[in-house]
Amino acid sequence: MKVFIYWLIQNPNILAMILLAFLLLTAIIFIILCFNFSLALGLLYLVCEYAAIRFLLMPFISEVLRP
Repeated sequence: MKVFIYWLIQNPNILAMILLAFLLLTAIIFIILCFNFSLALGLLYLVCEYAAIRFLLMPFISEVLRP
């Protein structure tokens, strides 16, 4: 995992493309949830995803970026 993150930091274009694809996927899922089910479900999805990024990915990223 660390090697993969180091490699992404060395190649910022690939990192940007992955983030863009992730954001696009998030937007598509959010729109589907809002229109097919309800706005509350879409907002709940966004909150869950924010929590997942904040508490699962941030420790890895901060550990790698620390010199």
